[in-house]
Amino acid sequence: MPTLTSIMDCFESLGGDSEFALAQRAVGSDPLGFFRNGNTPLPSLLRALDSDFAGMDAPEHLKLTVMQNGEYAAEIGDTKISYPTGKYQAQIAPERLLAQQVVASGFLLRRLRQDLAADCKVFVRKAPGAASDNDARTLLRALRRYGPATLLWVVPEDPAHPAGMVRVLGEGLLKAYIDRFAPEQPPASAPGQWYDICRHAYALWRGGCLPGTRITRTLNTDRAANCVANPDSMDGPGWRGSDSAIGADPGGVPRLHPAAAIATRLLQGGEGRVTVQSHYIEDGLTEGEVYTGSMHVWIEPDFTGQEVSAQFDGYPSIRARAAELSIRGAWQRVWVAMRVPDGMHNANLTLCAAGPPGTRVHSTCWQLERGMRASHYVPGNTG
Repeated sequence: MPTLTSIMDCFESLGGDSEFALAQRAVGSDPLGFFRNGNTPLPSLLRALDSDFAGMDAPEHLKLTVMQNGEYAAEIGDTKISYPTGKYQAQIAPERLLAQQVVASGFLLRRLRQDLAADCKVFVRKAPGAASDNDARTLLRALRRYGPATLLWVVPEDPAHPAGMVRVLGEGLLKAYIDRFAPEQPPASAPGQWYDICRHAYALWRGGCLPGTRITRTLNTDRAANCVANPDSMDGPGWRGSDSAIGADPGGVPRLHPAAAIATRLLQGGEGRVTVQSHYIEDGLTEGEVYTGSMHVWIEPDFTGQEVSAQFDGYPSIRARAAELSIRGAWQRVWVAMRVPDGMHNANLTLCAAGPPGTRVHSTCWQLERGMRASHYVPGNTG
């Protein structure tokens, strides 16, 4: 089984921004690539491929500019292609850096031609929401003038295609979905989404990219899918709730999962939304990652409250779904997604409700998982 680093080594960015390169670097994958950190508009990339990169490493076509942080950026003629050099004004004279960039550009372009001809990598291109599948096919045709290249075309997710999904659109063409793009909607997409996408794309690529196939569930089996401790019994460290029976099945409320107990909680008063139950995860979450917390709730026919929902204490929600109060006498799932703030590794997942004191709320099958969507319930003593 290849490691994540070795998988990430098999991908090369075709520009857009440096987000994918940063995701590679975070796991020790730092491959060379001409467009890897560059700002490369799609029309400019297509012209470069069609011209066999003519003149792109010529000294007369390269010029240096200085960014606000003092770092040199290289611009290539009138192509609108630019990239940071990693060198600063205080480190090197511009004439010396320019000579180095000419040599480096020539080497990287020769290597890119070889990789395109050898089909030894998957080339990654992030596309804005307005980009079409026809744009992807146009880019693939340009790449395949050099050899049997494979393109991973990454677009924003939509309701039918959640983040992390990878589809095979045709021979050599993979389409993946991610929650957001940097820098348009900071912060950048969680690196974990890139890792899921690359695992899926790698499996499809090695499997021959059969048109019509897709992968939607994570291939990362070395982590627990449910970060909640004791989700079946809902007791032990981290669990808190109002004083009422827990684990005792109330009459008329069937178990949703054979092993999962049902917690019955009572509103204790107070104005507005109050917490009726919570589970605190003390450590182990990854800062910057998106997590989704969920639980199933049962609303009784005589419920007179105004809200039943999931929340993360102190963390803003990215998206959420509260209970539909018109659904009575049946299990329904409520969930909330958030991004772990920088420097934080914990979270408090809560079940909240608004209503008069004594209102009963039943819940079962609590789950906390990485990603923007709630998946199937994972029972057992996970955590």
